[in-house]
Amino acid sequence: MCARCHAVAFWKNKEMVVIQSSLSSYLFSIVYHRAINRIKQEEVKSRAENYFYEEMQSLIDEPNFYLIEELTTRIQEAVTALAESYKEAFVMHRFKNMSYKEIAGILGVSPKTIDYRIQQALKQLRIELKRLFALSIASADKTRLNIYTFILLHQIILIIISKT
Repeated sequence: MCARCHAVAFWKNKEMVVIQSSLSSYLFSIVYHRAINRIKQEEVKSRAENYFYEEMQSLIDEPNFYLIEELTTRIQEAVTALAESYKEAFVMHRFKNMSYKEIAGILGVSPKTIDYRIQQALKQLRIELKRLFALSIASADKTRLNIYTFILLHQIILIIISKT
């Protein structure tokens, strides 16, 4: 904070100020305490930034991070592989949070048709993800099996099952 800001703050609070010593020592103590507070704030901010950086670095360095990225990509590919009408309805409902009625109005079909398309999309995604899951388990050793299981179930829950 600049000297002018201190002076303005002092002037605004002049009725509440009780100076027990000289004005110069009072002003010095104000500046000193504000500087100490500023240093403490910067230290807290610096510690938080360092902690965040270290946590992000550990996530990136961890092999699970790359497994999650790979599986997320595979799930996105599975959604992309859906028939266009199924994918369109599924994305609008699951990712854009639109109701069946809203989607039906946009696409010019009945809400029952939207329901059918989303159910078929879910069915195809479950089949595809089971296949991916089976491939992952077949290629994984026992120590990585739990990681694959957790990641796949987590991704499946987030993308497919979370909004049913």
